Amino acid sequence: MDLELRARAAINERLSQETFQKPDDVAKAFAMVGVAGLWVGAFGNAANNTKTEVNLIVRRRNGIVHRCDVDPAGVGALYPLSHSDALDAIATIERVVTGIDSYV
Repeated sequence: MDLELRARAAINERLSQETFQKPDDVAKAFAMVGVAGLWVGAFGNAANNTKTEVNLIVRRRNGIVHRCDVDPAGVGALYPLSHSDALDAIATIERVVTGIDSYV
């Protein structure tokens, strides 16, 4: 029991210090608790496409948060973000979460 509590504490500590946004990092987080082959298991042949979609959303999110969504070319323009772009990203994340939830 003491070993289990120490393991839980170690996992909790790591999860609270690291961000798990990118697909490979998400897979590592699940592997820490015994879920191997997350993306292929949850999405089969569509695993690579799904990971690419998530990577694009994460990249855009990071641009918004860390660069105020300003084009790094230095012209001061913001990247466009339409209503449908936002809704598509939400739908993708919902689909990914549902797929992972069904797998685990």
